[in-house]
Amino acid sequence: MDYTVLLFGGLALGCLHAMDADHITTVSMLILEKLPFRKTLPLALRWSIGHAVMLFVLAGLVTGMKTTFEAMDLSGAEQWVGASMIGLGLWVFVWQWKKERTGKFGKAHKPRSEWMLFGMGVLHGTAGSSSILLLIPVALSQSALLVFGYVFSFSLGMMLAMGCYAFLVSRAIRFKSISAHLVRLRYLSAGITVVIGLHLFTAGATT
Repeated sequence: MDYTVLLFGGLALGCLHAMDADHITTVSMLILEKLPFRKTLPLALRWSIGHAVMLFVLAGLVTGMKTTFEAMDLSGAEQWVGASMIGLGLWVFVWQWKKERTGKFGKAHKPRSEWMLFGMGVLHGTAGSSSILLLIPVALSQSALLVFGYVFSFSLGMMLAMGCYAFLVSRAIRFKSISAHLVRLRYLSAGITVVIGLHLFTAGATT
C-alpha cells in the first residue's frame, strides 16, 4: 500500500473534520472579536491543539494497550461534549449581556477563551468520528510509526483548516457591514452552539 496516500488522506479528513458544525460554532463564539489575525489565529488553533493532544493519547492507547483501549467506554463522550457546549453557549450569553450592561469583563474574556477552546478541543477529540478515524491506520498496519504519522497528518489538517477559518474571520470583520453586527453574530453563534449541544446530549442519552 502507498502510505503517502494514507497520510494525505488523513490530512484531507482533518481539514473536513475541523469544519464540522459543532466545531465551527464553538470556535466562532470565542474568536468573533475585533482582533488582528495574529491574535485570532492562536485562539482558533487552541481548539485544534487540544483535539490533537487527545488524538495522540488515543493513538497511544490503540497501539500500545489495545486491550485496555477496547475496554474503555467512550459512549458518554458525546454527552460530555453536548453538556460543555450548552454551558459554554450560556456563558457567552451571560458574558455578552453583562458586557453590554456594564462595559466590563472585556479583559477577562481572552485568556478564558484560550483555555476553553483547548478544553473543548480535548473533549471533541474524545468523542465522535475522530475516535473512529483513528482506527483506520490500525486496521491497515501494525506500524506505530504509521499510526502516529496518520494522526499527525489528521491534526495538521485540522490546524490548517482552522487557520484558514481564523483568517477569513479576521478579514470579514474589517468590513463595517459585518463588524457592526458582531454582537448579534456572537449571540447567534452561542444560540446555535446550545442547540447543537442539546442535540448531542440527548442523542448520547438515548444510545
